[in-house]
Amino acid sequence: AWLKTLDANTVFPINLSISRHDIFLDPPTVFAGTQVTIGVNVNLFGQKQDLADLIADLGITATLKGKITFDGQPQEFTIAAADFDQNFGKAIYTKVFNAPASASIKQIVVTIDVDNVIPVASGDNANDNLASRRIVVRAQPSDNTPPKVNSIFISDDAVFNDNDAIVTTRNVKVKINAQDPTGANNATPSALKQFCIVRYYYNVSLRRWVESNCTFQDLPAPTSGDTISGTFIVDAEIPNFAGTAYAFAWVKDGAGNISRQPGFDVVSYLPAGNITVDRNDIRIFRILLPVGQTLTFTVQVASGDVDVSAFNGVGIGATRVDVSANNGTTTEEVTITDCPAANRLCQIEVRAVENSVITISTQQGASLVTSALAPETAESESPAKDDDAAPTISGPPALQTAIGEDSDKTVYLPLTIKQP
Repeated sequence: AWLKTLDANTVFPINLSISRHDIFLDPPTVFAGTQVTIGVNVNLFGQKQDLADLIADLGITATLKGKITFDGQPQEFTIAAADFDQNFGKAIYTKVFNAPASASIKQIVVTIDVDNVIPVASGDNANDNLASRRIVVRAQPSDNTPPKVNSIFISDDAVFNDNDAIVTTRNVKVKINAQDPTGANNATPSALKQFCIVRYYYNVSLRRWVESNCTFQDLPAPTSGDTISGTFIVDAEIPNFAGTAYAFAWVKDGAGNISRQPGFDVVSYLPAGNITVDRNDIRIFRILLPVGQTLTFTVQVASGDVDVSAFNGVGIGATRVDVSANNGTTTEEVTITDCPAANRLCQIEVRAVENSVITISTQQGASLVTSALAPETAESESPAKDDDAAPTISGPPALQTAIGEDSDKTVYLPLTIKQP
């Protein structure tokens, strides 16, 4: 009975929310007189089962509704707990709309829990059920075939290394291979003109991926090929957050078409100095190992307490092959011997038992290299990076949100996780 009195005064730990970043288009460039898919990533803060129980308790089964409105055309969708891919996850909802017959600027408005049936706490959560953004509807150009990103790679090496696994500086370079193909209505492509790169990192406190916005910039001269089909190396900056760093890249052609799917790459950012890790935070480092290679990962604890685990592979099914869980400021060290995963991709997790300050070094084979792996010497033994064509989603959907607004330059990325 006493526990029930506590529960009665406890705010239910559930919140559904959206932001303007969560609204996306496919294709990302909308032409007058065509059809466009408009979707939204709905965020769930809480457990799926708790949401299902709450919906059942309120007697609103199958009536928890959302609505997408574009150019005066409203379309509703139903939200269910089973739609979310995981606890503290996302659900994707899409509707197909007809774009206006002429070029114009239109607004998209998305509302979730249209009938306000889910209890909402005061504060920030009271205003996160509605989001909107403007889009530019373009006149039909002679070239309406979007360009394609074939691959991207991240590296901070002096000589660009496609298989760079660890970077030690935020200032990196990204190699983009893309093409502007011919299509039914563009025998002569308008050529690749601009690029945009979005970076993000996982915030444990918010239980979400924190995205960054970017603006399209002119592509430099290609290093190989030409502006129809070529390779470009551009400067980029990753977030100031030690751990796994992701990048998504889009390209735009001269007619304003944006690639429908971005290129993707991932590295581990491992700075040489002190790294601050909050209590219960987990920093993840994904590392590519050549055949027969051994890696020792050493964490020196200046203050606090951390535990370190090593896994053969990534994801829920990966096997833990080593663990170091000393108390206090004792140095933690794990070793991976010849990572046998199919793509040679292993994972190190550093979990903070309490607020901690640490430094990290790695040792590959017989050569000690602080905060970096030794460069690859035999290309034939180097592992391959992730396959860009077939991401597996654990969390929000991998759909781009490139939308022609804010002078037609801004791109937002939905909160995406890719696993091989």
